[in-house]
Amino acid sequence: CVQQAVPRILNVWNNPTPTSTYLSGQVIDLLDRFVQRATVDDARSLLDVIFVPLVSLMQGNDDDNVLQNGDQCLRSFIHAAPQLMTSHHLSSNGKVPLQMILDVIAKQLDPEVNGAACAGVGGLIVSLFTKCGDSINDSILQGIVKQSETRIMCSADLPLIQSLIFLFAKLIHSHFDQTTQMLARIPTHEVTRNDFPKSAQKVVDCKNGLHALLNAWLENNAFFFGKYYRNVIATALSAVLLKYDAAALSSFEIVMSTENLGDFQNAPNQPRRPRTRSQARAQQQRIPVSLRIFVCLCEMFSQEYDTRLEETRRKKLELDSLKYLLPSDKNKSKRKEGFDSDEEDEFLYLSSLACADDEDDDHDLDPFSGEDPLSQLDLYDVLPGIFRDVAKRYGVDFVTAAVRFMNKQQRELLEMCLNRAE
Repeated sequence: CVQQAVPRILNVWNNPTPTSTYLSGQVIDLLDRFVQRATVDDARSLLDVIFVPLVSLMQGNDDDNVLQNGDQCLRSFIHAAPQLMTSHHLSSNGKVPLQMILDVIAKQLDPEVNGAACAGVGGLIVSLFTKCGDSINDSILQGIVKQSETRIMCSADLPLIQSLIFLFAKLIHSHFDQTTQMLARIPTHEVTRNDFPKSAQKVVDCKNGLHALLNAWLENNAFFFGKYYRNVIATALSAVLLKYDAAALSSFEIVMSTENLGDFQNAPNQPRRPRTRSQARAQQQRIPVSLRIFVCLCEMFSQEYDTRLEETRRKKLELDSLKYLLPSDKNKSKRKEGFDSDEEDEFLYLSSLACADDEDDDHDLDPFSGEDPLSQLDLYDVLPGIFRDVAKRYGVDFVTAAVRFMNKQQRELLEMCLNRAE
């Protein structure tokens, strides 16, 4: 199947049409499925034949579909044959794949490149560090880490920011001391760009690179999505709160807004009184990062609680509505959006070779998350124990201060967790 597919894939890439950019991205997705199933010998053959054209296509393109699917395909090559990334010299140019992957990463960490197209770069770096980190020079590793933080500061694209925060969360899990110490040594001006004025605004009053990273992280955390990613990110924040020097962490400050608390003041032991929208917007203050992390974790626990309730309601509705469902018409023909008839025929043929089911939603998930035990965590079960550990480390006054920034449900759930038996 691979021998039949490769010439057709190269033909798509080498013969541009008005819709070929979209088709090229879809074909990369199919190639990714071949690579995921490849043996080491298969991967070696594919590297020699198709790796250089793939990287060339990515380096000459800023299309979302091409770069994101390309990042995923490069990850699959890394996981299929990590030893070949540093030892196999490609027949067409004599380079090892690692060199070309580093070039791809460098391009996507450049703030000038379309951020929406680079949402897969964090996962690519994670795979490279995990599988090939021992073969990469320390100065290159540190350079990538610093460039990743700069990219966060210069970007407003949430998927890209989540991708790179995920990278830092994985580094905190695997190399806590090295990562936090390295970030703490970075001056804030080194993670900004003069040609991106907003990047400097993001680090105002930040003491170092770690402070700046946590500031950006907590500012965006509420918008992160995906169970696996949230598991990794939440437990990494917990590690910072429980393992990093408490005094140093409390010396970092962040702006906390109480706008999300609704139309009432929620300070404990005080009468509930309405406040106007302008008062809500204006009610901001600087608080220790440690306090903001704790509030953030309580927010995530509240979201997990809501998700459980919604899942229960959904399952009940599904059971109640089964008798009303009509049989699905599995033979109904549906053309791929953006293709003409000839391109669709070629795409369907390649799909059949890759055994790709176009309706398989599971393929949209991170195919390598199963290798990480964190993917199996249930935050609803894990966070209560973390809350109790935080209360022991920081004390009652810390928890009382945090409660002032929580809504009613978050406060009630936190009280439930703290009172839950070990």
